[in-house]
Amino acid sequence: SEFYIIIYPWAETLEYGEKEFSWSKFGNELCSIHQCKLINAIPEFKKYKNNNVNWNNQLYFVGDFHFNSYGAKLLSQVVLKYMN
Repeated sequence: SEFYIIIYPWAETLEYGEKEFSWSKFGNELCSIHQCKLINAIPEFKKYKNNNVNWNNQLYFVGDFHFNSYGAKLLSQVVLKYMN
């Protein structure tokens, strides 16, 4: 069976980048070793952030790091795009 790993950003990752720790790099390395399939949603979330001034409130619950309904929808669109 196929094994998938999905990585997605918390708001801090979008705000400050992946300088201290890169989930993208970690996911790529992990999947190259263990032959899993990586779905990296971080680029799509970065694109959304760059095009929307109020990205934080539009993607995450206020004062929380969990996705609101639109953040979850964006993540599901990335996954479905990859699966098709």
